[in-house]
Amino acid sequence: MGSTRLPGKVMEKILGKSVVELTVERLKKVKNADEIVLATSLDPRNDVLVEEAEKFEIDCYRGSEENVLDRFFQTCKKFKFDVVVRVTGDCPLIDPGVIDRGIESFRKNEVDMVSNTLKRTFPHGLDVEVFAADALEKAWLAEKKRLKDDFSEGFVNPTAYIKESGKFRHLDILNDKDLSGIRITLDYPEDLVLINEIYERLYPQNPNFGLREIEKLFEEEPQLFEINKMHNHPKR
Repeated sequence: MGSTRLPGKVMEKILGKSVVELTVERLKKVKNADEIVLATSLDPRNDVLVEEAEKFEIDCYRGSEENVLDRFFQTCKKFKFDVVVRVTGDCPLIDPGVIDRGIESFRKNEVDMVSNTLKRTFPHGLDVEVFAADALEKAWLAEKKRLKDDFSEGFVNPTAYIKESGKFRHLDILNDKDLSGIRITLDYPEDLVLINEIYERLYPQNPNFGLREIEKLFEEEPQLFEINKMHNHPKR
């Protein structure tokens, strides 16, 4: 809720539903995941997120605002997860099929992590990371040792060490077409306008719409690119 670019963004309403509700609605369609957990911070501003999650019978863990690695590790420890699938709360167009593909790739390959975020071919907003709990613990221990007294201060990314240290086996999943030029994540007011436009066009006819329907919509209405193009940095 403390986003500086769009405060309270995950409680914004789209077709009468909050971004949190729409995201959970999509996550419940993932076939290969056992449980959904909201991992948020102790910041009182996030109380409303916990209340929203409780409406949909979603478990929560509350931890550090800035040290997201510690928050993820403690969540994993509390719920005794073997594998974690990370989806951020500002992706209300996340495609359950893409998540399932990531989980299946993780199961089939001897890797520590599968993601579609290092080499981008999916739209920004369909980001998914699947990683082993023991890899997360190793990252947590390494970062805690490196940062020492500063470990509890400042921002610590939950997966940066796994992806960048060179000590873990990582696999990219790629889309059959490079759609990295499409930005459908929620960070700015213009993003919210675009996401609203997409939902208004696709959701009433098919609440289960996914990447293919979004791609077709952008082909039919290329002017949609213009709505948030000032924020589109596909190579990030």
